[in-house]
Amino acid sequence: MIYLKQKNQYNNLNHSARVITLAELKTFPPLKEITMKLTIKYFGLLAEITQCNEEQFEFFGTDVSALKEALYTKYILLNGKDFQVAQGQVLVNNDTLINEKEIALLPPFAGG
Repeated sequence: MIYLKQKNQYNNLNHSARVITLAELKTFPPLKEITMKLTIKYFGLLAEITQCNEEQFEFFGTDVSALKEALYTKYILLNGKDFQVAQGQVLVNNDTLINEKEIALLPPFAGG
């Protein structure tokens, strides 16, 4: 566990934690890409484009942005389509790290 030191205040420290400054954190090497086996679920128009509702997808990356790029490579017609990504049944943004095995791609929702 890593906790950041900000304004000399420490929150939720335990005996195994190491406190580092933001400057120290910036010196760490970037996250390495790792291989993950994900279950991708497609809904609506996205299921039509990919011609599947669900698939096992081997992913070499760390975040949602990298996952989208990998999917755009596999499914060229996804490029330019508007959709949201859910991880653990929660909508996430492009810089969210992938930490769940199940990902859902959701088309835009219409209100009513």
